[in-house]
Amino acid sequence: MKASGAPGRRDSSSIAETRPERFYLPALDGLRWIGFLMVFLHHAPIVALDAVEKGGGFGLRMLLAVRHAGAFGVPLFFALSGFLITSLLLIERERTGTVDVRAFYIRRILRIWPAYYLALILFLWMRWAAGDGLPLDAGLRYALLLGNYVAPYWGISVLWSISVEEQFYALWPLAAKRLAQQGLCWIAIGLVFVGLAFRAALIFVDGATWETAWYSTPAQVDCVGLGALLALYRDRLPRLAATRLQIWGWLIACLCGLIAASSLCPPLGVDPSWLSWTTRLFGTGFAALMVWILVTKPPEVHVLEGRLWVGLGKISYGMYLIHLLVMPLAVWVSDRLHLGLFGATGLSLALTIALAAALYRFYEMPFLRLKAHFARVQSRP
Repeated sequence: MKASGAPGRRDSSSIAETRPERFYLPALDGLRWIGFLMVFLHHAPIVALDAVEKGGGFGLRMLLAVRHAGAFGVPLFFALSGFLITSLLLIERERTGTVDVRAFYIRRILRIWPAYYLALILFLWMRWAAGDGLPLDAGLRYALLLGNYVAPYWGISVLWSISVEEQFYALWPLAAKRLAQQGLCWIAIGLVFVGLAFRAALIFVDGATWETAWYSTPAQVDCVGLGALLALYRDRLPRLAATRLQIWGWLIACLCGLIAASSLCPPLGVDPSWLSWTTRLFGTGFAALMVWILVTKPPEVHVLEGRLWVGLGKISYGMYLIHLLVMPLAVWVSDRLHLGLFGATGLSLALTIALAAALYRFYEMPFLRLKAHFARVQSRP
């Protein structure tokens, strides 16, 4: 999308007109890598929690805040999904006059299911081998992509979040096919309201826990709704940053804001309260703001678009799925080599990247090549 002369104005050309062959914003792949790194640090053995509880110093407490802030990588992924899927559906409808819902479902199946079900099988096997098997009904819910509703009791890594996304993917193309853009805008606004209202209502429910406020689909739909709104209004969004320095400044400020909010009230581990509600509000807002900054930047300004950023972003889905499979092995090796917490974290990250790259090259790519045959709008090259 081209920019007009004024930094804060966009021209009225549609995405489809300015990108006739392909819709792809490489900076968003870089942002995917940041999102994964946030989630990784949230789970990583970067700091022992008991050390902080026993009176750790400022440095340990800051590391703990960084770890808590990493949980907001999940809302960032949701916002990215809402933006990208909505953008592709809008372009398809503009070019063809409709949305091929069947082709959309096939594309999502080929992109999401192969790695998801492989990870599910591996996690179930690990739990069985450890003598901690899953009840049949819980396993079936994960298999049916409804695992987020049993995750508070029978959690399997980050697979619950895939269930949330797939539930969105099941309904959103139907809305995009049947409703005009204004109708989609109202639904997206409704999703934002539902997410905020649901988490607020939990404050007044006796026995409500942070798990309900995190794993439930209604508790996360505001992130998806904000991403969809960014796609629906992309041509009219003001440009917040026009230079590399300004863009990096905004992104760093958003990350610092997430850390500051998490230092006041962690997004996980605290029962619903107005303080935790406010923390989630800031977290979701900062996640959407990072997407906003990158989708409105001038195309000639390259931020998060280097080969390393984009390459890591391409394999971020695999890294996201397998990093909790890799961490126990890395910690075991680290303990025997006396590498310490930071050594275990670095080894976990290196192994996760290597295995995810192999997974992408030898397992995901055949499905992605098949997926391209059902594309109505070409995206990532």
